[in-house]
Amino acid sequence: MSSGTVTNNEGATISDNGHWGIWVKNEDGLGGVVTNSGTIEGNRFNDVEFRGTGDDTFVNTETGVVGGNVVMGNGEDTAQIHVESTINGTINGGNDVDVLIFETNDPDQIDDLAAALAGLSPAGGTLDFNGQSFRWSNFEELRAILTIIIEEVAQAAEANDNGQGGEQASPTTNEIQCGSTTIFQTPDGFVQVYSGFGDAFPNGFLVSVFKPSDVQVGDTYNLEDPNTPAWSVNILAGNMLNVLNDTGDVVGACPY
Repeated sequence: MSSGTVTNNEGATISDNGHWGIWVKNEDGLGGVVTNSGTIEGNRFNDVEFRGTGDDTFVNTETGVVGGNVVMGNGEDTAQIHVESTINGTINGGNDVDVLIFETNDPDQIDDLAAALAGLSPAGGTLDFNGQSFRWSNFEELRAILTIIIEEVAQAAEANDNGQGGEQASPTTNEIQCGSTTIFQTPDGFVQVYSGFGDAFPNGFLVSVFKPSDVQVGDTYNLEDPNTPAWSVNILAGNMLNVLNDTGDVVGACPY
């Protein structure tokens, strides 16, 4: 395929008896996005391969299985790998500045995951964690993130027409924690970015609010709130963002 988005759902299989499982060719310089919750299998070549100069994103979710190698190619690429997923080959970041992210949904695992990555090199290594093993090469940065799904249940304020009260489940809000940044994906489609956790702001402060459908890669947003530091959010390819402090330093890099 040329640049675009491929989603392989849980229980589905993408395979090719002769060549690649998925081959993304970025002739237009735009990045491709592959999200795998099923199984991807190649044969003669790599199971997932990106070509061209675009900034590509590969996400292997908790149920994702890749039979062999993942090659990100040229461009500033991001590979996000759930620690309970399976990749039987090597994740190759390719050229340019690439980021490899390992994700967990278990708050009890995040400190151990961050500690395990702290002693490893992004240029190449192996992570043995929670019964899984992951090999990589040619990355410039390693990160650990915690993704939590919060489901809130609220009592109905009034009884229904037949006089019986009951519980109603509110829509689901996703919470993503990475470094000193927390992302909330709200039921009405907005993304709220909180950061700056510290002595002055122990609960953090709101840096930006936006709708993913309204933003473009390269956009920068901030609240221009005189009561909080002048931090901002920079939108990256592959549903990623950087949080920048008031001196322009990146203090958080998260999916949204």
